Amino acid sequence: MTCGENSMGREVLIIGSSQAGLQAALDLADIGLKVQLVEPSPFMGKDGEYLLPDYLVNHRLLEIVKHPNISTWTNTEIQELRQENGSFRAILQQFPRYVDLSKCTACGACVDICPVTVPGTNRKAIYLDGQPDCAVIEKGGISPCTTACPASGRWTWCSRPCSTTTSLRGSAATTPRTIPTGPM
Repeated sequence: MTCGENSMGREVLIIGSSQAGLQAALDLADIGLKVQLVEPSPFMGKDGEYLLPDYLVNHRLLEIVKHPNISTWTNTEIQELRQENGSFRAILQQFPRYVDLSKCTACGACVDICPVTVPGTNRKAIYLDGQPDCAVIEKGGISPCTTACPASGRWTWCSRPCSTTTSLRGSAATTPRTIPTGPM
């Protein structure tokens, strides 16, 4: 986590959405700092045990995603963190969800009809599991639902048809983004 003054103003980079990370993001955003919250999994609040009841964790997650001073980066990894002229620059790589965040209503209809179960789990290939309240399709190379989906072509929330996507890691859809942060 870094904090400082740069051309964009005061910003903080928080890595992970553990209970401590979420609380730090809220506290720093509430005092006026811009917070970049980076979470490697598709959903926030999934790393670690929480000492709070589920309804309070969900309330806190909603506060985070709606806070004007917090930008969340789910399904994102830090590719590089480097110091430049007394400031730090984080290069992030955000992997695709294969579901359009702006169109998914989290109704769960896709999960209900999905015939594909991820090997070694009891979870469907498309699932909902927290905030942001949008489904994600888990792929391991090729899309598991290319030939199995009974709703193929009927849904409008997918960011693109599964049959045209490639690997989750390293696909053309994983464009690195650069986030400048301030000096320590």
